[in-house]
Amino acid sequence: MSKRTRERVFEPLPNDGSATVNRNYLVAIGLGIALLGSAPALAQAPWPPTSFSAYYGGIEPETPKALANFDLLIVHPGGDNENLSPEKIAALRATGKPKTIVGYISIGEDDVSPGGPPRKERDSQGPHFVGADLTVKKANNGYPSYFMDQRKFVFGPDGFLQFGPDGKPLEAKGQDGHPDENGVWGSFYVKADDPVWQKKVFEELDHLAKLGLDGFFLDTVDTASPWGDYGWSSPGMLKLLEKIRERYPDKRIVANRGLFYLTKNDRYAKLVDAVLFESLLTEYREETKSADISPWARWHVQALDDDVVPAQKRTGLTLLVLDYLNPDDPKTPLLVQSARAILQNTPHSLSYSHPALQIPGWDANELLNEAAPTDRPSVTGIEKGQESLGQTELIVSFDHPVPPGLRPDLRITTREDVAPERAAQLPLADIEKVSQEENRMTLTTRGLDKDTKYRVFFRLVAADRAAPSPFAWSAFETAPSDLEAQVQGVSSESRSNGLQLFFTPNPQAKSYRVYAVRGQEKPVLWNETATSPVLLPKAKIGEAIELFVVAVDAQGREGYPSEHHIGVLRDVVAPASPKAVQLEVTPRGTTFRWEAVADAESYRLYAIPDKETFRLPLLTDDTEITVQNALPGKYRVFLTSVDGSGNQSRPGPSVVWTAP
Repeated sequence: MSKRTRERVFEPLPNDGSATVNRNYLVAIGLGIALLGSAPALAQAPWPPTSFSAYYGGIEPETPKALANFDLLIVHPGGDNENLSPEKIAALRATGKPKTIVGYISIGEDDVSPGGPPRKERDSQGPHFVGADLTVKKANNGYPSYFMDQRKFVFGPDGFLQFGPDGKPLEAKGQDGHPDENGVWGSFYVKADDPVWQKKVFEELDHLAKLGLDGFFLDTVDTASPWGDYGWSSPGMLKLLEKIRERYPDKRIVANRGLFYLTKNDRYAKLVDAVLFESLLTEYREETKSADISPWARWHVQALDDDVVPAQKRTGLTLLVLDYLNPDDPKTPLLVQSARAILQNTPHSLSYSHPALQIPGWDANELLNEAAPTDRPSVTGIEKGQESLGQTELIVSFDHPVPPGLRPDLRITTREDVAPERAAQLPLADIEKVSQEENRMTLTTRGLDKDTKYRVFFRLVAADRAAPSPFAWSAFETAPSDLEAQVQGVSSESRSNGLQLFFTPNPQAKSYRVYAVRGQEKPVLWNETATSPVLLPKAKIGEAIELFVVAVDAQGREGYPSEHHIGVLRDVVAPASPKAVQLEVTPRGTTFRWEAVADAESYRLYAIPDKETFRLPLLTDDTEITVQNALPGKYRVFLTSVDGSGNQSRPGPSVVWTAP
């Protein structure tokens, strides 16, 4: 459910590299230390915060100024804790308004891969799993005990991983004795109450506390969500949170989600100072550099209403909301006003950023910076106008003409459970044309089916900071027709030879036509097929293509177009396999070397013990790696290459290694 944020490659804010900038940074650091040491204490930071920034980028000389005006900063220590220091924290604190600064830590996933041969003097009782008898057990398979195993790999005839058509390893429910990986981030799920894991967590928290941070940002709480594979670990996650609060009673604790705990009792809400609701309404697409209302928004708003708000009223829990968008996208005012409408009766702090979190981000006021319109007319009626093959005119009447600066916000749905005050959770309707005459506005919308009951919600929106206008609403039914109904369920997946398009076939249709829309050009017929799926071989890697599908009847007549779908062909072709690994055994360990592979950005070294069939690999960006403290014995060693899209090659030749 959660699309969590984690450590990224640090991309510092713009820096001209001059000595002057670096000297200024030293001055800022010195000022921070002076203020903390000899000057009067800094003013108390406000809580709850009215503004915050989740900033995972590098703390560079210019960063304190860029983050000066936030009440709360969530900062990342970096992969080796190199991004934070007492001096950097002091500089952040001394610049701008008083602020609370909390440091990132993942408590439900481990960024360090457990791959490679079993090691001497290392906990090797893991991973934990819950089998058919619903009891928690240890696999004793040479991995640390805190990892979890509820998913298993699918292996091909050659005994190696079997890859799907999207280039990713196939998995199924069950256990295979290997830790489960979060394939999105490359981290591994952990059992939060495991003593070895808790020792690692508290070592990291102690380090963050010594830097002078005011508290911690606890990520990956949702590992224990009942909606995933590891819901059985939920009590253990809560126990870890209790220990964190007990150990750091005076620290601010901000948790990313974990909203499922709020449905049970108030223990979670009382352990943390704030929860971050990430991706409440928006879903960002890197290919289009734009955001839309998330397909999960319906359930997120329900969680807000049913779980978060009641917990706030009972416990005073602070709510932070982080959504993602592009400020240059024309839809941005609509998206921001949508969140403001959903949250207007809920105490909160709202922030926006890019999913990489390498920028300070924006609050709603920064994104809504236009002058307020001179007037806001009220809607007096919404009527259906003319229809033609999925295009429907809607005529909105007002009590007086619409002034400049106001734009239409239209939502159309077949759902009957949406109240007007919650209509902002619905997707933005596709508006093809808007015309205005005196007290009337005519909107031509697309994507509707024949003979269907719809509810329509409409309001006028401005990019200003006034309270969001309420939605007016009406209902109508589209006309019946003997043409084919709208094609449903359009989706796409990448293949090595093109974009594969899927849809739900209509029972009586003879064929289907796929159209592509590029910019303002007219739709172009791309392919015709008798059924689903259909391959679109001319797609270009990385290009976002707007597509729709129409069903064709026996007379050759086209039916109602599907809703438009954005398809993106991703690279799913694996790089070449590496050559054989060369090894050198020395007193300090065994070093493995190999030749670089074209198009490979990283490598995976598999060292599989004798009489075993598989083990997770070691990961490296280099062309050599040294292994120390491996358990003595014979191993089969081979290498795979991985490209920038994450595609993994077939194994290279294997060699036998005898670890001393």
